[in-house]
Amino acid sequence: MYQNETPKGYRAGIYLRLSKEDGDKFESNSVQNQREMIHSYLKNEKDIRIVCEKVDDGFSGVTFERPAFQELLEEIKSGAVNCVIVKDLSRFGRNYIEAGKYIEQIFPFLGVRFIAINDNIDTAKDNGYTNSMIVPFKNLLNDAYSRDISIKVRSQLEMRQKRGDFVGAFPVYGYIRDLEDKHKLKIDETAAEIIRKIFAMRMEGYNNLYIADYLNRVGVPSPMEYKALKEERFFTSFKLNPKAKWSPMAVDRILKNELYTGNMVQGKETTLNYKAKKRVEKSRKDWIRVENTHDAILPKEYFAIVQQMMMNDTRTSPVRDDLYLLSGMLRCGGCGSGMVRKIVKARGTTYIYYICSKNKEDKNQCSSHRIREDAVLEAISALLQKHKAIFNQLNEESIEGMDASNQLEIQKISVQISCKKEELKKYQALKNYIYEDYRDGTLTKAEFQKMKEYYEKLCLEVETNIHYLMMEKENLEETDLQQKLYRMEGEKRDFTEELRRSYLVLMIDKIIVLDGKKIKIILRYQDEALNSEG
Repeated sequence: MYQNETPKGYRAGIYLRLSKEDGDKFESNSVQNQREMIHSYLKNEKDIRIVCEKVDDGFSGVTFERPAFQELLEEIKSGAVNCVIVKDLSRFGRNYIEAGKYIEQIFPFLGVRFIAINDNIDTAKDNGYTNSMIVPFKNLLNDAYSRDISIKVRSQLEMRQKRGDFVGAFPVYGYIRDLEDKHKLKIDETAAEIIRKIFAMRMEGYNNLYIADYLNRVGVPSPMEYKALKEERFFTSFKLNPKAKWSPMAVDRILKNELYTGNMVQGKETTLNYKAKKRVEKSRKDWIRVENTHDAILPKEYFAIVQQMMMNDTRTSPVRDDLYLLSGMLRCGGCGSGMVRKIVKARGTTYIYYICSKNKEDKNQCSSHRIREDAVLEAISALLQKHKAIFNQLNEESIEGMDASNQLEIQKISVQISCKKEELKKYQALKNYIYEDYRDGTLTKAEFQKMKEYYEKLCLEVETNIHYLMMEKENLEETDLQQKLYRMEGEKRDFTEELRRSYLVLMIDKIIVLDGKKIKIILRYQDEALNSEG
């Protein structure tokens, strides 16, 4: 459709660009100012008519992989555009090599006229500039300017990071921005409760997969889903996208994030240079770490314990949901490897013992360091009996804390159950609404069937969530009753019976199995007198 037009009739695509990354904050570079300047220039150019306008707002000039610019290239390739007009070379791009390639090679090959108004460049006019060193020199200056701005931005970010300011685009799950200071973080209590629950379960010994499955069972929104729910302003019955679920990787990221202890850790990634957008991980020693910059969601001691536990083997029993009492706590005194739990049945009696994991793989690597489970538990009980006063104090404090914590947890679960029941009513109502829409002819049969299956699936998920929440509430109520009876028994306690994994994790650092069926119990206290061999 353009072949019959004369060469003098140029079909122009005007290109406007504004970037926050390379310092384009001046009013003279605003999109509106660029547009007005180009339109004013074209009043005296009768052979040029505008056929399209392309705007890249918020895109750096160091790369030409910009959506609007790529659209302009498609317009050129189709023949719709044979003239490109920009305010100046810096708006076109700040990459010396790429900008020169377009102006000197690609555009001439495609028969495209290029105009940069402020730089007095017009490839259709013989003004003595285009074929000189001016164009490449100006492109080189623009490239250098972009590099200089990039260095300054990086320097400012690093200075803020070293000062302990939060400079990320989005706060991590569990925190929100402080409204009074956007570079400070405040605890998001709703998400913080989930984080504390995750750490508590990990301290009990549950692995990441089990924790993720548990959170999905009880209907806890994943970090991505939680963010979407907080930002969502309305609900539409036509939103059929599946919910993002918890994964072991998401749990792992939370468990390894030191930010939850009140320490700001940033600068974990960087780009190779100002032209490359691909991010690469930095060495841990190069991370920027500032202590006590915001309120902590959990104590530093708990975080340290969990980091140590994550290096141990804590597989869940194949026939039950909870973990064995000593899972991941025993270490071989010969090679330092973990100990593996084994079960042997003989003459109607079941014997449980631990052996070195390396010895199990290859008997030449290490001796078995075999020891029976009941012998280890007896040694732990003897140690606790020896330091009964200390243990009783810790135990009473733990029981009292757990007692209050259980009541609070029961209340929270009751609220969750109520919310889930309301959610179930909403989905059931929406299922009825789409039937009415189908009956009225608003929806086709295929659309109705698809949406009906979707809401039935949601109803089933919520009903499952309610079921597991009810079970957890019942278990907590039963535990609460047992704790009250336990406290009433006073001094009649038997240490062997009262051993709980949560106490052992908090009190015992590790148990080293030595030769000759001896063990060394290292407590989490610095007092060496509390270490024990048995």
